[in-house]
Formats: sequence, structure tokens, C-alpha cells
Amino acid sequence: MKVPPHATAHIFVSSRANETEHILVRDGHVLHVLVPKWIVFDQSKSEKEVEDDRVNYVIELIETLISTIDFTQTLTAFLVRRRNGDTLVPKPLRSTTFRVTCPTWERLIDESEIETTDWIYDLNRKGRWNNMDVELWFGYEDRYLRFVQNTMVALHALWQRNLDLHFKVLGHLIRDNDVIGIVMEPNGGRCIEMYDRALAYNTFQELQKNNLVFDWSQASISNLRIADGKVRFETKILQSVKDVSHERDPERLACARQTHWDALESMLRSLDEMSRYCGGSNPADSMEIHDRRAARLLAYIPFPERPLLLDIQFSTDYRSSVIWSRHRRAITKKTQLPLLSKCDEYREIERGRDEDVPRLSVSAVTLSRTSRRRQGHQYEPYWLPNTLHSSAWSDVSDATSTTEADLSTSSGVFAHFTTS
Repeated sequence: MKVPPHATAHIFVSSRANETEHILVRDGHVLHVLVPKWIVFDQSKSEKEVEDDRVNYVIELIETLISTIDFTQTLTAFLVRRRNGDTLVPKPLRSTTFRVTCPTWERLIDESEIETTDWIYDLNRKGRWNNMDVELWFGYEDRYLRFVQNTMVALHALWQRNLDLHFKVLGHLIRDNDVIGIVMEPNGGRCIEMYDRALAYNTFQELQKNNLVFDWSQASISNLRIADGKVRFETKILQSVKDVSHERDPERLACARQTHWDALESMLRSLDEMSRYCGGSNPADSMEIHDRRAARLLAYIPFPERPLLLDIQFSTDYRSSVIWSRHRRAITKKTQLPLLSKCDEYREIERGRDEDVPRLSVSAVTLSRTSRRRQGHQYEPYWLPNTLHSSAWSDVSDATSTTEADLSTSSGVFAHFTTS
């Protein structure tokens, strides 16, 4: 999925026993959102329908909260339910301590040289480099850097033995002169079919002859591809290829080789079952599409805030900022209590003149805490004079030359806004 600049995308979701993990990306940065399964849906639906409803609900909830997270300052956030609503709690960002130590054998490619065109998973994306399509596998934290390390060790072992059982390595991805990933040709080809069984057995036999074993008994048959007439391992499972040339314990060596063949038997057995279930066709391609069903761009939806309450008082009389300034000091001295705001001064002026002025009041204005934080400052009561043009206001600074007779020819309108 291509993600435009400054946009946020939901690219993948994985479900666990007690929580789901949602993976988001923005401007090349990855965020993992962990969500507990406290959302209960209609249990009369199938398990898949319930899971889809839960995923869609959580994504909509994340859309209203994602603006509160800085992707450059954290890798993980927790969705927490509170009495006043849900919130995303970021986990502080820690510097990576793991370093890839496997020796490099191809050219070094800086991350800035590659243009990302498609996000597949959090550690897997596609891009353009030197006018060619490439596939990137990179680590942005310790656990994924270990994946890069193990994959490079397996690729190096295959390269030393001249075994063409993987997709071509184009280079090693670096950031700040540290190796963080692998640049490869896109993993393509077709899925293994029933008539490819002999080819698969020959491939595993070739591995064992070169003291290499495949050590993952639960691998999926969809991770083996047929390209250029050969079986090729997808990059995501290459870390399971182990070098046993230095193993001296006969029992451990026999166990590793047994696991090697058990993994192949398990994959072919699952292929038989899926083929019977799907009427003879291989459903591996549709499985990949289903895994990426949650990939989408997230819309910016402001989180619902507290309603705004408005308090506006209007009055029309001969009072003006000039008259108010002239009498301000005198009225302040007459008051027994300290004046807390300009609103209090206005009331004192009005009380001193004993004028019965009609006014219009509309309930009070209150901005939510979120709005005040976004504005960056606290609003205070203030006055906004809005007067019609009059020759009496040609020089408002000269208060002594302005008389009440002059002011009677103009109509002053004052609006009082109070926010808290």
C-alpha cells in the first residue's frame, strides 16, 4: 500500500489470545498499537465476522486519537479505556542496542536512496532504487534487527555454497553507517502446486547435502515459491535455514535433520488438505490478500470535545473606551473590593452612572481543555469595541477634546466574551 507524505496508514493487524496488534505507518515511521480484547460483539455471528467487526471498530477509534501521537518519539502505544473516554498511551522510545554483525558481501545502500512505493508489513516494504523495483527487509528496533541478522547469516551461508534457492540480494540497507536491513529483488513467482512435490524434495535434499537444515516445523507452504523453474524460499523464512557444518553432537545433528524433513512433510500435507478443501486449487494467493484486508489510509477525525458555551453581552450607549479610560482611576478608588477583571470595572462604571441600559445576554463561553491546549494559550475576558464611523472618533487619543454631546452622535457597540 502506497502511503502519501504526512498521511497515516493502517497496514496490518495480528490477533493474539488477549489483545490485537495494529501496525500504523507515517512518513517512514512505524507505530504498534496494542488493544486488549475488551470489546464484545454479537456472539451469534461467526468468529471471523466478530473479529472483522472488532478490527473495524478499533480502526475507527484509532482515527480519532492518532493526532495525539508523535510517530518520531515512540514505537508502541497502548489503547486504554478510561471513565472519560479512550486514549492512546505512548511507550517512551528507547535507543536500539542490538547491532548487525554479519559480514556484508554486496554493496551498501543508504536508506535515503530508496523511494518507498508500497508497505507490506512493518518490516517489509517495496520501493524503487536505480530505476528498478526492490523489496526491503529492515529492522527499526532490536527484535527486528535480530531478524535481519539471522536472515543475513542464512543468505551468507547459501551464497558461500553457491545455492540459488532465494531471491537475488541487491545490497545491504544502512542508516548512519549501520546495517539495518537487506535490499532484494521482489519476491515473486508462483505458489507450489501438487505436481511440484518432486522439485520440493530435491531442494531439501540439496540443503542437507550442504550441511544446511530448515528448522521450522510450522512453516507455511505459501512461503515456498516457484521462480525460474526452481524452488525459492521467501525472505521472511530464510532465518530458519541453519548451518550445521560445525555440529559435532550426533544426536543433535540427527534431531536437526529430522526436523528438516518434518517441516517439508508438514507443508506438503497442508497443501494436500487445502487443495481438497478448495477443489484442487492452491489458496495461498487468496490467503495473502486476506492477511492484508485491513490495509487502508486513516482519515483525520477530530476527537469529540466538550460543547462550547457562549456568553456574549451587548449594550449600546454613549460609553466608549475613551470615557471608560477617563473614569477608570476614579472609579477604582471608590470600589471597596479589588477589581478582578475589566468586566468588574465595566459594572462599576455602569453602577456609578446609574444608567439603565438595555442589554442582551447569551449564556457563557467555555472552551474545552483540548481546545485551549491547541490554541497554545489561556483565554481571558476582554473587550472588543466596535463603533460606527463618526467625526468624534477622529482622534480617540485626545480624550479631553471629546464631549458627551459629541459621543451622543455615535452609537458604540461593546461585545464581552468570557471563556474559561
